[in-house]
Amino acid sequence: MKTLIFLDYFTPAFKAGGPIRIFEAVAKTASPANSVRILTQDTDLGSSKPLEDVKSNTVQKFANAEVTYVSSERRSLKAIRQLIADHGPTCIHLNSFFSRTWTMKVLLLRWIGAINARTFLSPHGEFAASALAIKSGRKRIFLHVGRAIGLFRGLHWIATAPKEVAEIRALFGNSAKIELIPPPFPTVYPHTSARKAKGKLRLIFFARLSAMKNIGFLLGVLPRVQGEVEFDIYGPVDPEYESTWNEIFGKLRELAAEKIRVSYKGPIPSSQSLATLSRYDLFVQPSLSENFGFSIVEALAAGTPVLISDRTPWNEINEVGLGAALSLDQPDAWVQALQDYVDLEHEGWAKISERATKWVESKDASGKELHSIYMNT
Repeated sequence: MKTLIFLDYFTPAFKAGGPIRIFEAVAKTASPANSVRILTQDTDLGSSKPLEDVKSNTVQKFANAEVTYVSSERRSLKAIRQLIADHGPTCIHLNSFFSRTWTMKVLLLRWIGAINARTFLSPHGEFAASALAIKSGRKRIFLHVGRAIGLFRGLHWIATAPKEVAEIRALFGNSAKIELIPPPFPTVYPHTSARKAKGKLRLIFFARLSAMKNIGFLLGVLPRVQGEVEFDIYGPVDPEYESTWNEIFGKLRELAAEKIRVSYKGPIPSSQSLATLSRYDLFVQPSLSENFGFSIVEALAAGTPVLISDRTPWNEINEVGLGAALSLDQPDAWVQALQDYVDLEHEGWAKISERATKWVESKDASGKELHSIYMNT
């Protein structure tokens, strides 16, 4: 059995977030019965500079898988066809429906009969209405033309949440072959923050800064919170969001009066994410949509309660007491939730933190289920 995974970015790249961590787990749990190779770009998101400590266009070992970091001149249709032929895969796993680097080219090769391997595709949230609305014209054209010529016929879809299953069926019909496979959970990391002080809040936003993450929503919320708030923002800026982010950050800095301190810390490697999240009292993310929300789960794994929108798969946190999942149509509720955490004393906060880590421990952290799909579908 040979599996070939196409991924826009892979470790040591880290700016693309969750999918990288998912396939790190896949590489670590690969068995000798399934030869796994990952083909990825030799750069990180938003950079044209090759990654350090990798050799472009050579096969390298990562855990139980092989990885090839492909340079830009070797990503043509002809070159990709040769890369596939060299590995001779039994199955191919594409990640990102709208990836012009890999997916569109591989689907075209498959359509003309140059590939006969079973092909899986993970859209990673790209079919949410809010995601499709971004650059919608180009996306509609690809969907319309692709369906018209049968480009997507016979694909096996992989969804990470029931919501994504419904989104795939809405676009490709009830006959679409879909497997529901939630990503593996991170392992629990001991919380390292100092005691939670009543009247103070160490607040963290930790995600790629893009339109979908909706950080501008906080402009109408934070100024209404009473108390001392230290708000640190981590994550790379999506190149297409840079001008918007600069405007939002300028306004956030204007809010940073004596009792609200706002800092942008930039991106950090995924290996540091849990340790970083563990230093804060509350994680905040008013996403327009999430198919999984890896940073949300990482925050909980680090014992940090979360304040998120109700457009993620994790609305159960309201019932189990790990923070709050709130409607974006109710900013007053966000203000109250933030205020509650500002006013919270350490003893009450510590109980929520403990519940968060126990909740994560109850979930599957193996990452093995994808392998069974590769081998048995």
